[in-house]
Amino acid sequence: MTGLLTALRWFVLIGVLFMTSGTASPETKGHIFGEKGFEARISGLSAANADRFLVVYFALENPFDDKIRAALKRGGTICYSFEVEIKTGRFLRNKTVAHRSVTKTLKHDVLRGEYIVISGPDPPRVTGLESLEEAKRFAFDHISITMAPIERLHKGTTYRVRARVIIEQLGPEKPFEFLLSIFSSSSYRSPWHESEFTY
Repeated sequence: MTGLLTALRWFVLIGVLFMTSGTASPETKGHIFGEKGFEARISGLSAANADRFLVVYFALENPFDDKIRAALKRGGTICYSFEVEIKTGRFLRNKTVAHRSVTKTLKHDVLRGEYIVISGPDPPRVTGLESLEEAKRFAFDHISITMAPIERLHKGTTYRVRARVIIEQLGPEKPFEFLLSIFSSSSYRSPWHESEFTY
């Protein structure tokens, strides 16, 4: 009997969480922690030949809002996943020449009083910074991603570079937050930012 009552309590709790998550307004849906008006932006998107490889360069503007800053200060982990594509052609003749995903993960080490930046995935590099502002500059001011050997491109062809960022909080900070995260959005997905170049 006790087991049945416990199961019923969990069922009611999950039902309440589900109904609560469904009341999010269209403006906040998909914004990390529901912060209205938050917009992280890819800027300075460009591509260049570096040692016979095509390398894409860009920066991320406005990577934090107040709720992200607060989550970091509490010891939360925030993951920034960057998707980058090189494409050629349009519409039905659209072709992906290269696609890569890289991550920048931020965490505040409360005991050491420093911010940790983990750049990955190949191989992960861990860097400790004294302040969030330093971590922001280190992680987001100058991002470079090696996409493909330059031999994969064709002379005289116009290519499109596309990039976007997905921001997520990793792991629950408190009991029952995992259940809430099942039913509510805790990520932000930026629009694609594009630029063109002719090889």
